[in-house]
Amino acid sequence: MGFCLFNNVAVAAAHARDRHGLERIAIVDFDVHHGNGTQSIFQSEPKVAYLSSHQSGIYPHTGGVRDRGAGNLHNALLPPGSGSFRFRNTWLDTLLPALDDFRPQLLLLSAGFDGHMADPLADLMLDADDFAWITGELRTIARRHGGRIVSMLEGATTRTRWPNARSPTGCAARLSPASCHGRTEPRPVPPRAFIARMHPHPASYQRFSARMPPPVRSPCACSRCR
Repeated sequence: MGFCLFNNVAVAAAHARDRHGLERIAIVDFDVHHGNGTQSIFQSEPKVAYLSSHQSGIYPHTGGVRDRGAGNLHNALLPPGSGSFRFRNTWLDTLLPALDDFRPQLLLLSAGFDGHMADPLADLMLDADDFAWITGELRTIARRHGGRIVSMLEGATTRTRWPNARSPTGCAARLSPASCHGRTEPRPVPPRAFIARMHPHPASYQRFSARMPPPVRSPCACSRCR
C-alpha cells in the first residue's frame, strides 16, 4: 500500500513461516511512514510480530499505539522534529524490549531512510548515525536469539541531497562481519558509482565525493564469520 507495489518484507516473512516452519518472525519498521500493509497482513498472526516507529500526522494516518492485533503489534508515534534523542529513547524504552521479549528466530528490517533530515516529505530530523545506531541495536538482539537478520531497503525520496546516501551504507556496515566481536566498525562507504550515474550535477557530486571517507575493507576472519 502507499508507495509500494509489492510488500517484499511480508512475502519474506510468510515464506519463512510457511516453507521453513519458523514460529517467531519479527518485522521491524523504522520508515517514517507507518507500514499499514504489513500490519494489515499480519495483525491476526501471532507468529509474526510487527514493531514500528513512524511520524505522527502524515500518510497513511494509521499505526496507533492502541493497535495491538493478536498481541503482536507495537507502534510508536513520533512527533515532527523528534530528532535523535526522542527516536533513540522510544526504541530503547518501548520497542527494543518488546522485540527482545518476542525472541525472534528471524528479524526482518523494513529499512526506510525518509526520516532523514534531508528528506523533503517528512520532519523527524534524523541523521545517518541514528539509522546506523538502530541497526546495531537490532543486530545485537538478533544475535542473542539465533543471529538471523535481513535488511530490506524501503523509503527515501530525496535524489539530490546526497548526505542521505550515508544512511544505508552506515546500516550495511553495522550488519557486516567486520563489525562483530567488539571490533572497530568500518566507516560507511557511499555508493559512489551509483551516485555518479544518477547525479544531475556532476560538479556538485565531485565536491561531495571529495569529502567522503575512502573505502574500508576489513572483513572478519574469525571462525564464526568465515
